[in-house]
Amino acid sequence: MQKTTNIMAIVAVTAVLLLTTIFLANQAQAETAVWSRKVDPWVLQTAVANQPTEFLVQLTEQADLSSVAASASKEEKGRLVYERLTAVAQRTQPPIIAILEANHVPHRRYWISNMIWVHGDATLVQQLAQRADVARIVANPSVQIDPLETPSRDALLQAAQGIEWNLQQV
Repeated sequence: MQKTTNIMAIVAVTAVLLLTTIFLANQAQAETAVWSRKVDPWVLQTAVANQPTEFLVQLTEQADLSSVAASASKEEKGRLVYERLTAVAQRTQPPIIAILEANHVPHRRYWISNMIWVHGDATLVQQLAQRADVARIVANPSVQIDPLETPSRDALLQAAQGIEWNLQQV
């Protein structure tokens, strides 16, 4: 009888441990899913293996400019927009800037859209995305533009001396 009780106790403890482990694993996956939904897939792909990448951290709070339209002059509207945008950025960006500076991470503040350009790794992406004051993290890839073709000297001279096509139609 005691042997059966011991076995049942072991089974019960094992079941509780197993259920707790499953619950915690599901909770960890849910937390990962929450922060990763804030991050652009390109950022997640390029920041793998802790290789630094460029991204933009868009903050949750944005300036309310709805009442600016009622302002009298264009100059006053411009002044109010500038004041409100910069005030929100100055109030909301310092906690994130402190993290970046403490880790010696290159960054640049932008007040017009209340965001911060960052050059960081996957660990930093996750750390920032888990913050409530971060709305999303978006890609900022480098894009190469094809160089313009420079016309030859002869083509430039011919174009300068020639009659334009629309004048020939007259």
